[in-house]
This record gives sequence, C-alpha cells and structure tokens, in this order.
Amino acid sequence: MLVSSLLLVWHWRPLPDAIWSVEGSVALVFYALSGLGWGILLLSTFLIDHLEFFGVKQTLCYATRRSYKGPQFPPG
Repeated sequence: MLVSSLLLVWHWRPLPDAIWSVEGSVALVFYALSGLGWGILLLSTFLIDHLEFFGVKQTLCYATRRSYKGPQFPPG
C-alpha cells in the first residue's frame, strides 16, 4: 500500500483547467452550506464528550491500562 501511495504522489499531475466554478450569490449558498456543516460538526462534539469523540479518552485508557467503558445508550 505504501508503494502505491508513493507512486500516486510521484505521478501526480494537476488538471489544466477548472472543473467547475461558482461565483456571485450562488457561491454564498455554498459557503453557507459549508458553514452549516462545520456548525453541525462542532455541535456534535458538544453533544458527546470531546475527548471521546476524538479518541483521546480511549487512547489514555489504553496507555494507562484502564478498562474503557463506552457511552451507554438508554434502552429503547
């Protein structure tokens, strides 16, 4: 897999022209959608534990040889 990745980087060639371009008020819609996506991502990290979301808690438990108990979902 490493060899294929290195070959891909070595043979990389940029495209000569733009594939698509958005300008004007339509571009603002795309920026707004992008901002909304980032906002949802940030909100989701607040809804669950930040350290657990990014895997830091699991790594610390593994490094300190403590057992990790994942989030408990209510029975439904």
